[in-house]
Amino acid sequence: KRLVSFFKLESDLIDVNLDNLENFFEINKSRYETKEEVIVDYIKIDIMNFVDTQNIDKDVSLEYYNKNIDQYKKKETRDIEFARFRDLESAQSFSNNYKKLGIDALNDYLLTNKIEITKLPNFDGDFFPDSISKKIFELSMNEVSQPIELDELGYYVFKINNIFESKLISFEDAKDEII
Repeated sequence: KRLVSFFKLESDLIDVNLDNLENFFEINKSRYETKEEVIVDYIKIDIMNFVDTQNIDKDVSLEYYNKNIDQYKKKETRDIEFARFRDLESAQSFSNNYKKLGIDALNDYLLTNKIEITKLPNFDGDFFPDSISKKIFELSMNEVSQPIELDELGYYVFKINNIFESKLISFEDAKDEII
């Protein structure tokens, strides 16, 4: 069962006109706001439907490969981890401890000081500004950085966990993409 309460208004007591409606809307318009919606339409086109691969010979594709060799160079990437600090003293203390503590003592240090380590695999320099990325790529394997200041965001300490050297993708590996 439901209980419904209602009351009836006499129509001659209600004065509805355009000025009243506009005034009510202006006062209450925040109640009528909705989030912006964006509709994206796209079409997927398979280039293989438009290319006759029988007519592209090895010499033409090799020439394209050689003229566009930079597209087939894979940049060096690194697996890194880092922590952010508000002040230089905390960052310096962490950097010093990170370098000398064993894994168990380091974990205790992180818990005690409420420090969170962020891991960033396959870092290629795009996540941080160029000035910071340059310093990260100067570090050696397993090296822990000194604190690095990043504008108004504080200080960062980085550690390099793995280095994946840059390499050139061979023509044999790239030829299917070219053709």
